Order: sequence, then C-alpha cells, then structure tokens
Amino acid sequence: MKTFEDLQTVWKQNDGAKSVPQSNFSTLRSQKQKMRNKSLFTAFALLLTGIFVLTIMNSLDKNIQSITVMAAMIFIAITCWLQALLQFINARKLDDIDETLPPKQLLQQWQNYRTFQKKQSVWNMPLYYILLGTALGFYLFEIIKNASVLLKIIVFTVTYGWMLFAYFYLGKRQIKKHNSKIDAMIKDLKELENQFE
Repeated sequence: MKTFEDLQTVWKQNDGAKSVPQSNFSTLRSQKQKMRNKSLFTAFALLLTGIFVLTIMNSLDKNIQSITVMAAMIFIAITCWLQALLQFINARKLDDIDETLPPKQLLQQWQNYRTFQKKQSVWNMPLYYILLGTALGFYLFEIIKNASVLLKIIVFTVTYGWMLFAYFYLGKRQIKKHNSKIDAMIKDLKELENQFE
C-alpha cells in the first residue's frame, strides 16, 4: 500500500494532466451569456415594436384608418411578435446548455443548438421578410394610393430596396458572424474533449 505522500503526488500529477482550463469555460460561458442577452434584447425590442405599431394604428387619422391599413398594421405587429417568440425560444435553448456537464456532453448540447440554429436560419429569415414585406406592401399601397405614380415608384423602390439590402447583405452577414462564434465554441469544446481522452 502506498503512503499518503505517494498518493498525493499521483493525485497532483493526474490533476494537472486532466484539468480543464478555466479560461476556456469562462470564455464559453461569457459568449453564451452574450448570445442569450442579445436574443432577449431582440425579443423585447420586437415586442415593443409590435405594441408601437398598434399604438400608431389607433392614433391614425380616421381618413387613413381603412380595413387594409389596419389589417396590414396588425399583420406587422403579429410578425414582430412571432419573431420575438422565436428569440425567446432561442434564449431558452441557450439557457438549457449546462456548462457543468463533462466536455463530451457539453459539446453535444452545443452541436444540438448549432443544428437548431441552422434549421432556423433556413426558414426563419426568408419567412420573416416575406411576411413583413407583404404587410408593408399593403400598408404603403393604401397610404399612398392617391399619390403620383412617380412617388409610388420611389416609395416602393426605397422600401423594398432597403429590405433586400437588409436581407441579402446585413442579414446574411449577421448569420455568418453568429455561426462563426458558435463554430469557434464547438471547436474549443472539441479540443477540451480531446484533452480528456
């Protein structure tokens, strides 16, 4: 039987070989918290946007309050709220990731989250822009129906030009940035898992 000092020496050697760098876990935790906070901020901003749109709808001049305008504004608010719901789900999925698990299980949770994000980015962003664009189209058409053709062309060109720019450039860039953060975190976790093998 080994003496206590021998056991202590072996324990210290094993502890040093298998220890998990705390800086990696604190970095992962910090990045997860930032993503969660951003999702919650976006969700609350979208909720408030929907409320703001309905408030504007109620304060419109009676001459402008047609069925089409009101339906379009309600549709815009509902679109914002559906997107907010998705952001709350996203934040909840981030909350469900447990940093206290062993690296292999933690890696699996992050990979599941990554799969969820990929599925979400395929259908969510196009659907959001289609719903929002449709509602804005009905709203703008009704609001500027008595305007000149040139003004209608300018308004629709600027509105949909901005939406296309936001979708194809800003949105894709944001998704790429978000995905690279998640991929970097998964890579770090794979390195940690390899240290435990």
